[in-house]
Amino acid sequence: MATSFPSSIDSFTNPSASDALDSVSVPHADQHANLNDAMVAVQTRLGAQSGVIGTWTSFTPTWTNLTIGNGITDMFYCVMNDVMHITGSFQLGSTSSVGSAPYFTTPGGYTLASESLGQSKMWDITVGVYTGTLSTYVPGNLIQPQTINTGGGYATTSPFYTTAPFTWATGDVMYFSITLKVA
Repeated sequence: MATSFPSSIDSFTNPSASDALDSVSVPHADQHANLNDAMVAVQTRLGAQSGVIGTWTSFTPTWTNLTIGNGITDMFYCVMNDVMHITGSFQLGSTSSVGSAPYFTTPGGYTLASESLGQSKMWDITVGVYTGTLSTYVPGNLIQPQTINTGGGYATTSPFYTTAPFTWATGDVMYFSITLKVA
């Protein structure tokens, strides 16, 4: 029997302890062959990396309102079923620039099915680290880093831009960590 996995669950005959090797409806050798086929399919699907499910893949996001120039992008994503994890950073170079409300596309052309859960950190190398979030546009494939604004009675978020939460310069870094559902 060829395995039905992953499109459906295989059905196997379980012999009882008192059954003779040749008394079940499926011969003993065939039972072993069927289980071996199914296990190879499972291992192929899950990968052979000590139980790792999914693979981290590097990508360079497509930015709008941000010039990469000679900046350093270090971004990765992993998709498991319909959940995507994105992590990484972008460090501004001398020819990089931040415009108004920059955003980037999801890797691999995935379309978002839900709002994101994640955080961004913006490191001004001369002052310190600022905390933020990541906003998504659903449906779509756009992710916008946000800064946390504490100017009012409650904390709110807003897109960062050239001078917020600080004036972006060479060496400053954006960090990202996000989990979202993809369609």
